Amino acid sequence: MKKSDTVIADIALYAMKQIQMAKHDRELMGNDDYWTGEIMSMKNLLLYMDKLAGNKKKVDRTLPDLIEVFNRVDAKRKENFDFFWERIWEDSEDEEESL
Repeated sequence: MKKSDTVIADIALYAMKQIQMAKHDRELMGNDDYWTGEIMSMKNLLLYMDKLAGNKKKVDRTLPDLIEVFNRVDAKRKENFDFFWERIWEDSEDEEESL
């Protein structure tokens, strides 16, 4: 495991946690515009990280290069990624349409 993979994984997990917390806050407090903006900014960060990890010119919403990074890191980070992955992209199309 390279140190750069660990750093990328930690930043991605941070973004995923922020998305999850923003979704929860949006449900509790309302204010859909604010929280949807927070969610989309973190999703854009993840897309950009995937683009950089793969040295690509275009963004791929399936995050193949970011997933590959998580296949190389330790089991705990991979487990956290799998946990958040199932939750952050659900209803993704609905959120983008609302923007």
